[in-house]
Amino acid sequence: MSKQWELRKMAPGMFANVRDKGLVGVIDREKRTVTSTWPLGELHGNTRSFFDEANHRIFVAGRKPPSLEVLDSDSGKIVATLPIAEMVDDMAFDPASKRIYIPCNEFTVVFQQKDADHYEELGRVPTAFARRRQSWCLNSNAIRRCARA
Repeated sequence: MSKQWELRKMAPGMFANVRDKGLVGVIDREKRTVTSTWPLGELHGNTRSFFDEANHRIFVAGRKPPSLEVLDSDSGKIVATLPIAEMVDDMAFDPASKRIYIPCNEFTVVFQQKDADHYEELGRVPTAFARRRQSWCLNSNAIRRCARA
């Protein structure tokens, strides 16, 4: 089972992106128990997730259908579903600019977070198909491509 963990800094919990089940798991770190699981609606093949603690939002990208799901981290309710492109396997979130970068098949989709529940697609930046060998690193207020080790 492939997972990715997102810790809450201001609370004793964490979120697990349970990729093979299409779920987000909520875990109490102190009790070491799963307290809840939240389905991702129609999304399957979830790949990468990020936790925006300031706005109480969890971003989960997935392949089937290719979309970005935005969940309320207090309730698990899906507050937004945004279309992306095929072959997503990575994502970056820059809390300073409130931008989400999602490298896909031949371009990177860029979203602007307007507020906790509203997002605008800013554009699709062309990239090579080989982007699967790249990761996205936050460097102050800019995003730059970095080679994966």
